[in-house]
Amino acid sequence: MRHKQTVRFALTDDQGRISQVTALARVQWRDLQIGGNPSTFTNIMGGMLRVGDEANDTYAVRIFTDRQEEPWEKLIDNYAARRYAKNYIGLLARDSNEYYIDVPVYKLRNPKGETVDLPFGGSVGFEFKNREGKILAAVSLIGNGAVYLGECSDEEKFLPANASAALLLQQLLDEGVR
Repeated sequence: MRHKQTVRFALTDDQGRISQVTALARVQWRDLQIGGNPSTFTNIMGGMLRVGDEANDTYAVRIFTDRQEEPWEKLIDNYAARRYAKNYIGLLARDSNEYYIDVPVYKLRNPKGETVDLPFGGSVGFEFKNREGKILAAVSLIGNGAVYLGECSDEEKFLPANASAALLLQQLLDEGVR
């Protein structure tokens, strides 16, 4: 049986922005309520979608930035993100008006430079997009992993950089258990 694990870290950028991140790995939705308020956007959406009910493979991330009272929250149903990569849509949200969309990356470039689907399905990472669909960041979960930040303000990069770091830590947690 895979045990639940929690990881906490802080990030700071060169502009003085700070964050406190907590992530909980290997949970099922019924085991999880993010924060003390069952009425948060993430708790309501996760409950409606029954995130993580298929397997013990949900990853929950909570990000507090610059001493803000309400955190950004992210749930990833890893099973669904791998199995249904082409249709899976996740949210990094504070509420119904403040959110970013994240989607699995399931295409690679072949030696000819053509974009092709992964041969056996699944995904190789995630892209974080703003409400207008502009890609702000991408995280590769292949090998040692990598984070790619898009062209946007440093302030707008900070949140997806935190979420990307949390995703890379999930990969390390998984590797450490095996």
